Amino acid sequence: MILGQPPRGTMPCPFFPRPTRSIPALVCAVALNVGLINKPAHAEDKDPMLSMNGQESPELLVYLAEKTDAGQWAAHYGLKIRRKLVGKADAYVFATPSVEDARKLLSIIRQDGAVIRAFNNRYVVALTQEAEPCGDPWEESHCWNEPDLPPIPPFTPFENYFYPQTGVHAGQWHLYNDFGWIHIDAPDAWQQGAAGTGVVIGVVDSGVEMSHPDLVVRPTLSYDFVHEDDDPSPNLFVSPLYYSHGTAVAGVAAARGGNGLGVTGVAPYASIAALRVPLANTFAPSELGDPSELGGVVSTADRILDAIYFGDQAIHIKNHSYGSPYPYAIRDARVVALQETSANGMIHVVAAGNGQRFDDGGFTRRDASARTYSIPEVITVAAVGPEGHHADYSNYGASIVVSAPSRACADCDPGLLTTDVTGGHGYNNLSGNLFPDPDYTDTFGGTSGATPVVSGALALAKQLRPELNSRWAKHLLANSSQVVDPEDHSPESDGGWQENAAGCRFNQNYGFGLVNADRLVALAGLKDLELTPLLTWDQALRMKPTAIPDADKTGVHFPIDFDSHKNPADALEEVGVSLRVDHARRGEVEIWLVSPSGSKRRMMHRYDSDHDPFTTGIGAVDDDGQIQPWTFWSHAFWGENPHGQWTVIVIDTERGTTGTVDAIQLHLRMGRLKAGNLQFESCDLGQHLLS
Repeated sequence: MILGQPPRGTMPCPFFPRPTRSIPALVCAVALNVGLINKPAHAEDKDPMLSMNGQESPELLVYLAEKTDAGQWAAHYGLKIRRKLVGKADAYVFATPSVEDARKLLSIIRQDGAVIRAFNNRYVVALTQEAEPCGDPWEESHCWNEPDLPPIPPFTPFENYFYPQTGVHAGQWHLYNDFGWIHIDAPDAWQQGAAGTGVVIGVVDSGVEMSHPDLVVRPTLSYDFVHEDDDPSPNLFVSPLYYSHGTAVAGVAAARGGNGLGVTGVAPYASIAALRVPLANTFAPSELGDPSELGGVVSTADRILDAIYFGDQAIHIKNHSYGSPYPYAIRDARVVALQETSANGMIHVVAAGNGQRFDDGGFTRRDASARTYSIPEVITVAAVGPEGHHADYSNYGASIVVSAPSRACADCDPGLLTTDVTGGHGYNNLSGNLFPDPDYTDTFGGTSGATPVVSGALALAKQLRPELNSRWAKHLLANSSQVVDPEDHSPESDGGWQENAAGCRFNQNYGFGLVNADRLVALAGLKDLELTPLLTWDQALRMKPTAIPDADKTGVHFPIDFDSHKNPADALEEVGVSLRVDHARRGEVEIWLVSPSGSKRRMMHRYDSDHDPFTTGIGAVDDDGQIQPWTFWSHAFWGENPHGQWTVIVIDTERGTTGTVDAIQLHLRMGRLKAGNLQFESCDLGQHLLS
């Protein structure tokens, strides 16, 4: 299904003297959600994927109590076992005769004492997050067994392509460069003795070439959730634009350094767990045995869910460079899996996403806060181009944690130099890709490329601080990331860099800033750091549907009080707002939050409703058919005192259509880093301790 269009041809690139290569027409598949409030009857006409993505399937995903005989249990309800999950004990996919049978049976089995949890195994579409040249991006572009390792740190790279070759390639500029471009200062982190030794990074993606000479892949921690076997190699019979994706991601995070080959990853001595899942256009329908009318586009949620659970204690970090560009895709069992595994210590790093391409040639970024994986338990990563400006495709929002280098636009040089499927069968098989070594590519980018940069950096920190988890990671990133693009005042950034009442600086284009591996590792290695226990508080308002004034900048206000004298409290981490909004054009709605200290920050940015296949409603339909509020999370209040009155503001930004709010809930997550007897509420702990 070809939804893209060819770019406008070869164009000069402001970053590298070699002409930008023209990439042929690419597939621009988009993942769309269904089942929201007031679904327009014509939605499926806009894209055939809407007929399946997010829809119920005739299958049930069930977690059974320990020692339950799955066969007998299935027979009792007249079910057939479709598959047993490999990553989650006592979890099964059961087939029913029809979607209607699955719907009726779901409410019944949830009352069964042998059932821990049950979901409909919905159809999903998950896309790789490498930016594609859809529309005109130039309009606002800133264009097993571990092998023997060197016994004495620190690591020093001597790989063929680490350093630039004039007129040929720019080297691994994202790790370090002398061009004046941004970089993560990886060599100084390596000089501290951190190289990711002993850390395993799971690449949940299109597959990883197991035999690539510059990757160390752990066979016993790898799995193919498409074929359901132990070989997660990519399918070479689909487009190289897609099947090469996971191999490129793996190389950015952890290509083997110190071997004199090709490239080095951010964490050169970490190893890879290859976890192949059915991302759109990376598999053939026959691989799933699923008669999908959309070919290799639609799967069921259990495949990705299984990969999230897999290797829960052995895999330390999982990289997710995929997602849906459309807002409010249902938060299904995959989110529960992210939350559970994060609570067990796994770090999930996810791409903020690459905006959305429109059929009429337009292209826009989107607020990542409306993406399925934008939850407190993950690290959401945005992309920054070499000159230090936001990549013109990268999503933004209050849920962004950190940013990392990648291509400035879909066609801009330089891209990230990383591993490719060998033998010229990968990205270098695309017309015009002229990198001299067919086992590598320098065209990789998107938030797909930025995300494994952060995964690799966290692997360096994990080596020095084994207890590192997602909470630890966020605190360290908040205190070590660096301000980039200080003059930014774009509408998407919520007015640019803003300092809150705790002295913490945040920008919705960049989160806490550009990841700095040197400072991150130095902070992680401090012996006297402690993290206070997580405290949470949730408060819902009792309310009737409340009208949102039409085209009124004042909006409607909802005050919520938090009394720290009656409730356990600490400095703020994430703050969340749950809302259910019924509106004829949901893209016109903006959501703001004012803290007791007076910090007013945007929780959700308005967007172009004209290109939203679902124009109405903020919320999602759960497996019981109930419309659930959507929760928006923000890091902009990090470190503030939560005590006092909070105010949620909902605004209608355009005249002509109206809506109502009928659910509001505030969520506070609290905790702080301590250094000995010192306690800091702001994001400048690194400056205090590392200066």
